[in-house]
Amino acid sequence: MRSDFNKLLVERERPRSWDKHCNYRHMKGPSGFKDDEVGGREGMKHHYKIGYDTKDFNENLNPLYGWLRSIVGKKWDKSYSELCKTFDMRGVINAHILQHLWQSVERHAFVSEKGAVMAFRGYSSGGRETMHGDAVPISRCGKDYYICPKDGTLKKTQKAPRRSVVKEQEANKRKELLAIKRPLNDREVLHFIDGVWYHFELKPLPEAKIVYMKPGNKDEFRVGYHYGNSPDHRKVRTWDELNQTERERLGTPKVVGGTARDLLTNEVVYRDQKGVIHLGKGFLHPRRANELSSNGLYHATKKTASKKHLKQAGLID
Repeated sequence: MRSDFNKLLVERERPRSWDKHCNYRHMKGPSGFKDDEVGGREGMKHHYKIGYDTKDFNENLNPLYGWLRSIVGKKWDKSYSELCKTFDMRGVINAHILQHLWQSVERHAFVSEKGAVMAFRGYSSGGRETMHGDAVPISRCGKDYYICPKDGTLKKTQKAPRRSVVKEQEANKRKELLAIKRPLNDREVLHFIDGVWYHFELKPLPEAKIVYMKPGNKDEFRVGYHYGNSPDHRKVRTWDELNQTERERLGTPKVVGGTARDLLTNEVVYRDQKGVIHLGKGFLHPRRANELSSNGLYHATKKTASKKHLKQAGLID
């Protein structure tokens, strides 16, 4: 390992290193504008901390990743000792570099009873790792390398391709969905509720219309926006002078037309004049209708599934 490996990683300009305090020292006010009122005291670095325009660490980590690739198959304890010779662990930047190291290396791998190398799902930061959940194969630990518990060498985790991982996740979701829901056709579906399969008939959502009524005994309405404690210069109009957008904002909504109750969710459902699906125990509470089908149907009838339905769904022979 190079003797100047530490400098190779650390010596790099930080983001916004060109931004000096002389650019802000004569500014007045908390926001940097001279006409702002100033109260109390303000730190010298306050003007640096605006959004993402702040100085931050900017290590050159490519040599670190190259070093990891070069020691694959070698003893980890010996390689890590060589790394520590060039690093002063008391330094803030050096400790930050080690965080990136542990984010790439799994240190707590173990051998299961069946002889497979496993690891716990967890998050590593600064040498402190929180392990939780079930043990998973080392290829699914989320890191690029691991310290082999059998011989103590650094090895590369043969992570599965992203495409195969996505396919596996989609297959698991379909399997979980089939355990509680079995569609028979476009208008019939079975749902598993409290240990019993129920048959639901799907029907199109009823059409309804939302109208906006004048609220109470109020005759005048202020139109516009009012900010804080500034003078209120909004225009005063009557209900008849308001446009549709203003009526939707200031009026009281009312549903006119047909509605129905979804027997699966036990909530009132309908489709308004804009084609928006409303789902809720009360009216006018639009939510994402995840329980409804993509064709705008609702569960109109409910009964216990017969043997014919169970056989059609493939649940019994």
